[in-house]
Amino acid sequence: MNKQELIEQLESLEASQQCFIHGDDTEIFEKDVEALELAITIIKEWDVDSSDYLRECTECGHLMNEGYVIENGIEYYCSDECLHKHITEEEYQRLYDNGDGDSYWTEWR
Repeated sequence: MNKQELIEQLESLEASQQCFIHGDDTEIFEKDVEALELAITIIKEWDVDSSDYLRECTECGHLMNEGYVIENGIEYYCSDECLHKHITEEEYQRLYDNGDGDSYWTEWR
């Protein structure tokens, strides 16, 4: 997912949440819209292309700027929990190969 796609998804979600503000005495939807507006502003002002700095977890879909890279990017995992739903610790250690393999933990910043 690139930066523009993320912005478009957030703007779409914001628009759908706007429909619920009227008649919502709890103000929950209004707070959701405010949070989405803030997220959109932050992402628009981000001075780097997110495709270089964000990956999507293969398991949970969480956007991440650090995590596991498996087989040079065939899969990405944000946490041990997500990784081990697909790959055992022993399998990961074989892929990691003491730092000489194509699977590793890294940061994209």
